Amino acid sequence: MQVRAHNKYGAGPWSSSVSYIAGQKPDTPTVLALTLNDVYVDITWDAPFDNYLAIDAYRILIEANDGTFIETPALCDGSDSTVVAAELC
Repeated sequence: MQVRAHNKYGAGPWSSSVSYIAGQKPDTPTVLALTLNDVYVDITWDAPFDNYLAIDAYRILIEANDGTFIETPALCDGSDSTVVAAELC
């Protein structure tokens, strides 16, 4: 996008170009399944509607025995492009 001012003497020079991508935060994903895989659990989900901007990461929190939620990228990295594409961790 560019803009410029006008007055009775004419138009001024154009501004520098600025880009803007319209989008909003994505909807909530739907967890489809938890599957026992040896000593790990596989989590699969459906990608939510992205609201017009591609989803580039997921934040995955796992509930501990004490009821708190923890994020463990070493086991389930929601910013890994393979995880994002597969919708599986």
